[in-house]
Amino acid sequence: MKTLYVVRHAKASWDNKFLTDYERPLTDTGIQDANSIGEYFNTKKYIPECVLSSSAKRTTQTADILIQKISKKNIKILTDKSLYGASVNETLNILHAFDNSINQLMIVGHNPTTTMIINEISDSRIDHVPTTGVAIIKFDIKKWADLKNQGMLIEFIFPKKLCKLTGNEN
Repeated sequence: MKTLYVVRHAKASWDNKFLTDYERPLTDTGIQDANSIGEYFNTKKYIPECVLSSSAKRTTQTADILIQKISKKNIKILTDKSLYGASVNETLNILHAFDNSINQLMIVGHNPTTTMIINEISDSRIDHVPTTGVAIIKFDIKKWADLKNQGMLIEFIFPKKLCKLTGNEN
């Protein structure tokens, strides 16, 4: 059994016009949302063994915040520049080659690929993954190379939905 946590990065800033898209950092709202989702993960005991993140600044910041909130144990974070702008097939190729000793993997990336990959590999259809949105998908497989479109969507959570669930709407 494998579990994949598919995460779209938190809200990023457009304030500094001199930064490239790749270099854009999180906004204060993005930081707050990533902390909230990380706390939710911790409460639900959603604890990945490893995190694979695009190397863009906003995705690495999101991954770092999530891991700080999720667990006190040392969770390995790997970055892959090729995830920035990767297609669904390119992302699947990266996942297919992943270490099979890892059973719970988190991938932090970008839209539209995040939305498209969830729709490709799960039994559900999602129109749009908002920033800091996460899909938890379980697969009855032993090897990541066998990852196909047979995953079962366990949960789809994002900041606004979390606020409604916890009654902390602003």
